Amino acid sequence: MAFVACLLLVVVAVLSVLSYQRMRTEIIEGVRHELDAAMLGNRNALGNWLAQRKDAVEATASLLVSSGDVLPQLQQGKAAGRFDQLFAGYADKRMIYQLADKHAPEGYDPTARPWYKQAAAAGGSIVTEPYLFASTKKLGVTVAYPLLRNQQLQGVVGGDISLEGIISLVQGIKLRGDGYAFLATRSGKIVAHPVADSTLKPVAEVMPGLDAALLQQATDSSQSQELEIGGRAVFLQLTPVPGSDWVLGSVVDKAAILAPLQGLLITLVVAGLLCSVLAIVLAQLALTRLLRGLVRLRDALLEISSGQADLTHQLHVEQQDEIGQTAEAFNRFVASLRRMFIDVREHALSLNSELDSLKQVTHTVSLQSERQSEVSSAAAATIEQITVSINHIADNASMAEQVASQTGATSQHSAQAVGQLADDIAHIAQEVGRLGGALNALGDRSGQMNTIIGVIRDIADQTNLLALNAAIEAARAGEAGRGFAVVADEVR
Repeated sequence: MAFVACLLLVVVAVLSVLSYQRMRTEIIEGVRHELDAAMLGNRNALGNWLAQRKDAVEATASLLVSSGDVLPQLQQGKAAGRFDQLFAGYADKRMIYQLADKHAPEGYDPTARPWYKQAAAAGGSIVTEPYLFASTKKLGVTVAYPLLRNQQLQGVVGGDISLEGIISLVQGIKLRGDGYAFLATRSGKIVAHPVADSTLKPVAEVMPGLDAALLQQATDSSQSQELEIGGRAVFLQLTPVPGSDWVLGSVVDKAAILAPLQGLLITLVVAGLLCSVLAIVLAQLALTRLLRGLVRLRDALLEISSGQADLTHQLHVEQQDEIGQTAEAFNRFVASLRRMFIDVREHALSLNSELDSLKQVTHTVSLQSERQSEVSSAAAATIEQITVSINHIADNASMAEQVASQTGATSQHSAQAVGQLADDIAHIAQEVGRLGGALNALGDRSGQMNTIIGVIRDIADQTNLLALNAAIEAARAGEAGRGFAVVADEVR
């Protein structure tokens, strides 16, 4: 059961780790998709905003080239592009604004301004680097387009526009996990950032850890990446704004994004532990029910090994599984063992009866031998007496006649004794024949005893075979069959 519990805990731990990793991957992928969507939408919005201003400046430049009436065209272009002011700077250093009463400062040379030089060099629309307007101290840019007549530069039309709306748009981008968006130039200057007073500051100063080289490498296909900014791990997404030198970026705190996973991990662990406890209880019940037959089999084998077994007892077979089949084999073994013991008892009783008969025959032979010994002693004495008498007759020939009748009687008596001796010897021969028959019967009984011993040896072999099968079943049962294995050893 301890093994099952450990296995369940390992499974729960593995599943929890896999679920955690999967949810973490899905959350990170979700964040990346969210960043991609947010960056794409706002990037396109910024690109459209710039494109509208460029179109307005380009249209104004086209009208100025084809029409000599400058002021109305500048006023119309300012309204169309929603510029703070729209102006035209000419190669002869004239400067005309959309307001008739506004004039350039004394000595102001438009051809020396960055917006004029960039547009003249590009031959098309340009957007300057963000800068602070001298009059309003607001951050803005100048959108400019060259005035070309017959491929000759006549001047440049420019429009100043504040970036307050762009800054509000960027700062208003909301991302999960307290994420934020920022706008910077590829040269590494901050245009819009949630941190106050960060305008036009270096990116590395406002966002330590963000290298300006990453801004220069940003492309439309750039993927989000993990980076450490300000000592915190974040997901960074950079995308260039079309038609400009701007880069729109988004930052999401990694710890804040993955914070819900901690609660999820705790929930998974608690749920896994509860499931493990329930599974262990169910497994305990199932194993108890499953091993109930094995326990009965073990008890029966222990009873047999103790020498007090009831060989008429049969195990109840509930199911035809391995344990049920083992119980059936045990029942067959006990029945076979019972029959063998009955046969052994019957043979032992028969052997005892034969041994009693043999004892009686041996006793009879002993008595007959004693009697024969007595008869032989009497015959020897008689023969000795006859010898003495013959010697007495030879020595006393003179007395032969006197004792003839006595000698005849004595001879007759000796003849009778010799006849009796012959009869006794014949009787002894008969008793010896009977003793030979008894010994032959004893030899036959010895053969029967050898047969009985062979039966007992077969019983021992079958007992060892059953013990081996029991040991194999105990090994298959594992920890629960250890007692069964001990019993199998005792049976062997």
